[in-house]
Parts: sequence; C-alpha cells; structure tokens
Amino acid sequence: MTSLPNDFYDWMLASLYGMATEEQESALAALLESNPEARREYVDFLMVYAHLHRRKGASLFVENPAADSLLNEQAWKILAEEEKTAEAVWVERSSEEPAPAEAAVQAVAVRAPVSKLSIYSLLLSAAALIFLIAYAYLSPSRNNGLTVGRVQRTVNAVWQDASGRPLTEGSELYPGPIHLVKGLAEVVMEGGAAVLFEGPSTFSLETPAQIYLQEGRLVASMNGSGKQAFVVRSPTASLVDYGTEFGVYVKPDGQTEAYVYEGSVQIRDSSDPVKFTRSLLLNAGQGAAADARGQLTAAFVNPYHFVRSNQVEVFEQASRIGGYYRWRSWVYRLHREDRSLAAHYFFERDADNPDRLVNAAGGGRSSDGLFGGDGRNKPGWVSGRWPQKEAVRFERGKSQAILIGPEAGLSFGSPLTISTWVYFPDNQQWGGHLISCRQGYRINYQFSLFDDRYVYNYQKNRFEFRQYDGAGKAGFYSQTFVPQSGVWYHFAVVYDGKELRFYVNGSLFQSAPYEGLAKTEPAEIFLGAMKIEDYVLPEGDFDGVVDELMIFRRCLSGGEIRDLYENGKP
Repeated sequence: MTSLPNDFYDWMLASLYGMATEEQESALAALLESNPEARREYVDFLMVYAHLHRRKGASLFVENPAADSLLNEQAWKILAEEEKTAEAVWVERSSEEPAPAEAAVQAVAVRAPVSKLSIYSLLLSAAALIFLIAYAYLSPSRNNGLTVGRVQRTVNAVWQDASGRPLTEGSELYPGPIHLVKGLAEVVMEGGAAVLFEGPSTFSLETPAQIYLQEGRLVASMNGSGKQAFVVRSPTASLVDYGTEFGVYVKPDGQTEAYVYEGSVQIRDSSDPVKFTRSLLLNAGQGAAADARGQLTAAFVNPYHFVRSNQVEVFEQASRIGGYYRWRSWVYRLHREDRSLAAHYFFERDADNPDRLVNAAGGGRSSDGLFGGDGRNKPGWVSGRWPQKEAVRFERGKSQAILIGPEAGLSFGSPLTISTWVYFPDNQQWGGHLISCRQGYRINYQFSLFDDRYVYNYQKNRFEFRQYDGAGKAGFYSQTFVPQSGVWYHFAVVYDGKELRFYVNGSLFQSAPYEGLAKTEPAEIFLGAMKIEDYVLPEGDFDGVVDELMIFRRCLSGGEIRDLYENGKP
C-alpha cells in the first residue's frame, strides 16, 4: 500500500464520477500500466464500488455534477423518503441559552436541518469504511484465489487481457478473456499446469485448473504434478487431464482437435465437462476431433501442428541466431498454412526408432519410410546442413534404400512439387535416382540427377523427371548440370500436367512442355534407388547426402520455391 501515491484513491473516485481532469486521468492510466499493486487495488475498488451502487440499479452520484449538486435527482428522492420516516432527534438546550419566561427549562424536540455536504461526507465515509473492510478480505496478500496464473515466458508475443493492460513475463493473470494476437506465451496456472498458447488464440482463464479456448492452439502439460483434474473447454468439447501433455486446436467454427503426447486424456462431447453424454479416452500418440455439433471421432491429428514447451527455444533463437532455428520456426508456419504438403521428411533421427523416416506432414505411419526396406541395406546417419541437424548418406554400390509402402496420399501425378536438399561429398561419383514412385513399369513420378557414369548418354549429367504408363511415354531430361562437391544444393521440380520446371537454389533452371499421366495408382516409393519389378539398376543408385525432402499436391510458384531455399539454406 505504501508504494501508491496518496492521490491514488482520489483519482479513482474522480474518474468513476466523471470529475477527473486530463492530468488525473493520465496519471491514473500510467500508474495502472506500470504498477501491479495499483492494478490489484483498482480491481478490488471496482468490486466494492459495484456493490455500493446496486440499489435500484442506479448510481447515487450525478455524472457531471454542478458545484452545488453532487447528488443526482434519484439520490435526493431516496434521501427525502428516508427523512420522512426518520426518528426525531432530541437536542438539549445549552445551559447558557436563556429559557422562555412562560415555560420551565425542559427538553425541546428539534428537527435538525440536513446538509447536502454532510450527506456527501457521510456517504464517502461509509464507502471508505466498507472499502477498508473489503480490502482486508480481498487483498492479494490473503491468497484470495483471484490470481489464477502468471506469465512464465513469451516469444514475440502481442497480447492483452480484457482490461486492455499489456502482459509481460511475470504478469499475474486473473479470470477473464485474453487475446494472443501473435507469438508464443507460456502461462503457469495456480493449479500446477503449464500451458503454452500460440497466436492467434482467444481464451479465458476461468479457474486455476480450467481454461476456455475459444479459438487457437495450446499445449498443456501437468508433468504428473496435478492433484486435481485440469480442464480445457472449447465451444464443442472439453478435455480432462490428470497429469500428462496434450495439444488442443479449436478452429473458427468451433471444431476441436486434440492430440496426446504423454499419458492419457479424456475428451467429452460437451463444452460443460460435467454435462456430457459421450467421451473418448486418448492415450499417447492418439488424436480425436469434435465437429461443430460436438460429435466425437477418433482421428489422425498431426503432432507437428503444435509447439511444445521444449521447442520454444527454436522461436527464441530464430531471430537472434538464424540458421537451423530460422528454418525450424519457418517449418512450423509452413505446416499450418499449406495443406497441400503431403510429405515432409526432415531426415532427422527418431530416437525411439532410428530405422524409421518420419513423415512430419502427417498421413499416418503408412507414409513413414523404412531404412533397408525390400531387402536393401540401410543408409547411414550423418551430419546435416547445421550442427543441430542430421541427414542420411547413400552410397552407390551398397544396395541402400529407404522404402515407403504403397500410399494413396503420395501416389499422384499432378499438380506436383518435389523439393529436396542434397550434398555430394565425391566429385567423381554422385547423384542417381533420388525418389521413385512406381509399381513395375508404371511410374507415378520419378526425379533423378545422373552423373557421367550412368548407362545412357542422353541421361548423363542431367535432371530426369518421368511419368510412364507402360505405353511408350518417355521421361524428360534437362540441360546438363554438374554440381560441385562439398556444397549444399536445393533442387525442386514442379509439374502441372503440361509443363515441367526445374529449380536450382531457388532459381529457375529450365522449363519445358511435358505430357504425363492422366491417371495414377498407389505405388511404393523408393528413396535413393529405383526398382523395376525384380530388376534393379545399380548404376542408378543414389550417391550423396539427403537432408530434407518435401512433396506438395500443388504447383508452387517461383517465389514460393525461392522461399523454400532462403529459409532452408545453411
């Protein structure tokens, strides 16, 4: 209390009654913005003020009082009624006052005049007294439960709570709505949960153990410390958790998606966690969705669509350090904004299964790759474009490959974009079949770059793109291109069904007309090799390092290809 100016309460009263000067309004606003204690006092004062002015739903004070009229007409009427029924006040005459000759000295009943100023002073005194009593019970020092959480950390966050105050690291949070315009904000709830919000998100902190997410994304983690259930409500569902980590995404129409990283979470088909008719128990690695009517279904939810607490460092370092962190933060944005991304292989090792190549774009495990599939040998893990990243080294002559089983979601012909990062350690032997989606002689797509050791002269030192239906359609081979050894390259091919475009390091290398398949069929995908039924062409095995590969179900523009290169270059 001692840290607040003496005029603080005068400013609040003057502001509420419309009597504050511009200087007082400015001083009050500046104090509320900079002083947490002042904000708590202000909230408590408003609560008391609201109770004092509930009678008949009207304020006793005028909005713009004249010098001689501090109370409004309704207030005077109320006071007049009170005066009519008030008991008489007996006043004893002073001994110095002479008594009338015709009467003995006696007590005389006298009605004292009522002063407007006295009434105003009395009301203010009563208000002050009630305020002091209320403060004793509502003071934050009494642990009254008004504070439901605090801001733990932020990254490029732009957000406000309902009062319009800016929120920074360390700010205490009270029940009410909050809008996170952009960035990341991690909130530690009084109930023990750590909640990471990603902008744009709109939510309300309801209790120390309950949040209402109106729209946006969050990841909540209890880390086994919660003794009571932690609840996330949405317009169509509610999720109840007793100590785990899970993500929630609420779309603009209220549809809700949830994914569990650790432990178990129950999703219920009602925004009210108590009044529900159906629920699903989700374990680690499982997801579910609630549609606009609250109907629950088990569903694949991409875990990469959420930012977890241990990944915040990526965004903290992106603007300061760049490189790997810049690329990784850009990848999060890409996954949210581009629904045409059918496959995204980071070529980063899965700690639980190093022989698995994870498709970070989703689609389920059927679109993940298997090291050494189809009886081939396994390529090896090596350093990638940055020290924080890994990649895979293919070596010709060792019969290495990564196999992705027949997947309808990846077996298409056009529109198509393939993007990849490669590195050639040896300038004498490099390149080969990078990716081949085919079943026997039927080729959905095949993208390669051959060195001068390949079998056919018209393919040497050229990019290849090929679609084939077994009826004589040949592939297309570009102008000659010889990469340097020891240099990272970004290659991309874009095909719309009529024209091909090859890109090198974000720039158009060549475009040409090409007529491909009208119809495709599910087929297995080989990375680093090619197979025609039981026949394998060893000269076409890839030799080099692959760091990343993406497949889009649309044609990216030249600017978007450039964006892939600029955000991914080492």
